[in-house]
Amino acid sequence: IPQIPVSISLTLSSGLLEESIFFGMPYYMTGHPMILLGSGIIWSAVHLFNPEVFSIEALAYGGFLFTIPHMFFSIRTWISKKGWFAIIFHSLWNFSVLISFCALGLRQCSILNDMFDVLNIVLAVSAGAIVYLAYQNKKRHINQFLYLFPSLIIAFALVIWFSKAVF
Repeated sequence: IPQIPVSISLTLSSGLLEESIFFGMPYYMTGHPMILLGSGIIWSAVHLFNPEVFSIEALAYGGFLFTIPHMFFSIRTWISKKGWFAIIFHSLWNFSVLISFCALGLRQCSILNDMFDVLNIVLAVSAGAIVYLAYQNKKRHINQFLYLFPSLIIAFALVIWFSKAVF
């Protein structure tokens, strides 16, 4: 188990961020369900890597195997226009895994760790807003400039994240 700092806020917001970026945005921006398979494969492959060590010996095959059924669950859920259910399930899954690790003493639990957690929440809410706007745009035409505000927030958060001043 990698010993990277994980908090409850990061765990809960990661479900919204991952589902929005890898499933919601691709589906509602293209309207084609097959795009979900491609983005889902990328999402599953990302879960192979341990953030501390990038080597073949450190690949997280267990985590990868857990993502495959969830990928098909998410695809089906997003296609049925119930993406909110996939977001809630994903967030609760992450939360239950973290709490079980904390209960067993494998991790140290905290509510909010540092600025990274705050930026992750900002990114998650902004990505969720873009998905919601794209969903609404499928039902009725909305002003495309509404995408600008959450996109600028994402860009600003990424600039802060990658600047040396935060860490």
